[in-house]
Amino acid sequence: TAICLVKKTYRVEENRNQSSEVEKEVKMEEQTVLNLNKGMAMVGLAVAVAIFELLPLFIMRRKDSAYMGRSANLWLDHLLRAGGGVLVATTFIHLLPEVREGVEKLQRANAMPDWPVQIPELIMCAGFFLMYGTEELVHRCLVTDHSHECDGVHNQEAGNNGKSHVQVDPERPLRGILLVIAVSIHQVFEGAAVGLEKEVKQMWTLLGAVAAHKLIIAICVGAEILSGGAKFATQAVCLFFFAVASPTGVGLGMLMTTDGGSSVGMDFASTMLQGIATGTLMFVVFFEILSKSQAHGFVRITQYLATVLGFVIMLVLLWFIDS
Repeated sequence: TAICLVKKTYRVEENRNQSSEVEKEVKMEEQTVLNLNKGMAMVGLAVAVAIFELLPLFIMRRKDSAYMGRSANLWLDHLLRAGGGVLVATTFIHLLPEVREGVEKLQRANAMPDWPVQIPELIMCAGFFLMYGTEELVHRCLVTDHSHECDGVHNQEAGNNGKSHVQVDPERPLRGILLVIAVSIHQVFEGAAVGLEKEVKQMWTLLGAVAAHKLIIAICVGAEILSGGAKFATQAVCLFFFAVASPTGVGLGMLMTTDGGSSVGMDFASTMLQGIATGTLMFVVFFEILSKSQAHGFVRITQYLATVLGFVIMLVLLWFIDS
């Protein structure tokens, strides 16, 4: 009887070991399939963003034609205005609430103090003044000398030819670069959310939501960079950096799931960077995209309507994403 009990116990343990090994193999296969899908998502997202970034380039090529120049320039200007509306919605409807959620999560974990002032808005203002100070510093160190040189050349050419030349704002390329950095920081964290998903169906659903508004922002970022007057190498680096931001986040999310999740320190860093990026976007939108307009008459009304249209499009998109 004792021998029979031992044999039964051994068989039960053997069956348990076999079942646990089967479960491990199944989990490994599921994880492999999930990682393959995430890899496909990374490549597809990068290619799609690169294509949408270059769409404004077709408008700018038509702008070089004397026949289509005025119309293409008008379309490009309204596209930038619509992009401003998209970024306004992204800043205040999407990014700022995420920063607030991150701060509340850190406060519940006792990783951030509960001050009498609103910490999310304070972090956003820090990003705003960081962008403001950076631009003023560059203006003080570089732009003044550059403008003096341009004035000398301009006066000489005007005296020789009797013609005036339009000077490109030397600060605009810097603003475009900082815009790419600010938006890309947020895109990295959105990509990380996709990489953290543990089921294929949920991963593709979240990726579709992320890609929907990222592609819209990609058009706006592409228009800002390509029309900013920067060198070709700078434009290429900025567009590449923005295109790989979300795929990089997906890869980081995959590493985090492999390592067993994120720490409080990582949550703190992500919240701070998100808040600073929010303030940076706020500065770029109101001081660069929406504030400067040389149009007159009815065109100013159409610029306003383009801004509202961009805001409404992003608002509707965020509404469906949240629901």
